[in-house]
Amino acid sequence: MGSDGPILSLFSETLNGLATMRAYNIEKTIFNEYASKRDLETKNQILPNAIEAYTDYTVQKIGSLMFIPSIMIPLLTVPAEDMTPGFIGVLFTLCFQNIDKIWALLESTHCFEDALADLERCLQLKNIKPEESDAV
Repeated sequence: MGSDGPILSLFSETLNGLATMRAYNIEKTIFNEYASKRDLETKNQILPNAIEAYTDYTVQKIGSLMFIPSIMIPLLTVPAEDMTPGFIGVLFTLCFQNIDKIWALLESTHCFEDALADLERCLQLKNIKPEESDAV
């Protein structure tokens, strides 16, 4: 097996030995092996995909929780006579200028969580046990 992964390695080996496989009539065996490796690959992608979907959802909800109050609190606390179109325009301008910074912060958190999930999955697949600490 090469560094390309099990599916690409099998595909490469299949192309290189196509005449031999046809001569021995083992196409079905090779197809079953490919299907088995593809199934394993799909199983290995379910957890990372679920984690990514969950963190995307969480980031969107946290962003909404930060953005909506930043607009609503000034609108509810400022007296009606002081609420001019200019005031509302400044309020929305400030919110939209800062929303990029909020999204960047949340995206960096999302990337960090993805990296931790990838590390945990790799450690689990390789059966690496955590180191025991000497601290008491």
